[in-house]
Amino acid sequence: MSRSIGQLYVREEGMVGEILPILCKKKCLPPNTPLDVYEEIKPDRIDRMYSEITFKTSEIINGDIICFQKTLTDQEIQEHISAGRCHSIPLYYASLPKMIIVQFKSKFGYRDPIPEFSLVLNKYMAYEEVINQVAAHLNVNPLSLRLTSIYFDEVDKMTLSEMLQYSTNLFYEMLDYNI
Repeated sequence: MSRSIGQLYVREEGMVGEILPILCKKKCLPPNTPLDVYEEIKPDRIDRMYSEITFKTSEIINGDIICFQKTLTDQEIQEHISAGRCHSIPLYYASLPKMIIVQFKSKFGYRDPIPEFSLVLNKYMAYEEVINQVAAHLNVNPLSLRLTSIYFDEVDKMTLSEMLQYSTNLFYEMLDYNI
């Protein structure tokens, strides 16, 4: 999840590494936490910044956006990959154009504990991946869920983008049996 931690003014001749303790403090991290630092050139171009380079050499100017994250271990990266999450700032930015907010509504709202909710999903997900995300949100067995759209009764062979051709709403049904 991205959020602003405010403005930071730096000297052109200052080294990128000089701001790392300040960034750690703003995020309530221990002062020597290793960080990966990037400049957002534009949403589809994120360049890594190096601690031993000056801000002038990095071509940082007033108003530029600097992004950072705690440096992850190989094990942490694998955990994120296994959970289907982005593990780096460049991957996060690359995923943004593929994301869509989907409104899920219970087909029978009166009997389901969560009649309506939204999820941010990748529009290229297959039906099974969408079902798994919905099941995780509802804390139910994915085999006991079925999705339909306003225009299609059977969406199990479609990608999310195909399911949402005419609407950003999908209906879910909790079944008494496994499919």
